Amino acid sequence: GLFADFSTSAGTFTVELDFVRAPRTVANFVRLAEGEQSWMDPATGVARTEPWYAGSGLYRVQYEVPGAGVTNLLALQGGLRPVAGQWNGGPGYTILDEATNGLSHSNGVIAMVTDGPHTGATEFMILLTNGAGYWDGRQTVFGRVSTGMAVVQAISGGEKIYGQLVSPVVLTNMAIRRVGAAAEAFSSDRV
Repeated sequence: GLFADFSTSAGTFTVELDFVRAPRTVANFVRLAEGEQSWMDPATGVARTEPWYAGSGLYRVQYEVPGAGVTNLLALQGGLRPVAGQWNGGPGYTILDEATNGLSHSNGVIAMVTDGPHTGATEFMILLTNGAGYWDGRQTVFGRVSTGMAVVQAISGGEKIYGQLVSPVVLTNMAIRRVGAAAEAFSSDRV
């Protein structure tokens, strides 16, 4: 398989990436993780090519229904960079969705966050429960947590104000591992 090993300030976890059913999304994710995809620095506007995810954060918990008193946690969000103290910096480009690839938003999957069709690029969510009714067909599922789901759940259990983690968790490193011939043959040049 093709794996992304997340090292964070709160522990480690691994996601197995589905490069067969979400090749475009996985290719973009891998290229950003390995520093092979150029991106626009959201703070300075300067084009850069270095690993995107090292230095990004896990900062928001999505609730089932946004509103006061709702406690059903649906997903942990991450993958943006801080700009002026807010986690809102994207890479300056978007990718095409693969939202109808047959994968469903269930507990432990990773999906690309979008604000509408074809608007995602770096921000992802890791589902903490079943979110099929909300996001299937709208956001691309591209993998599943294979080890360390307890770390993801612990991060999502941190103190929050209006869904934002008071102490966001920083992604210190993301390593991509290829295991087996099919994963080694997968080309991230599909972006």
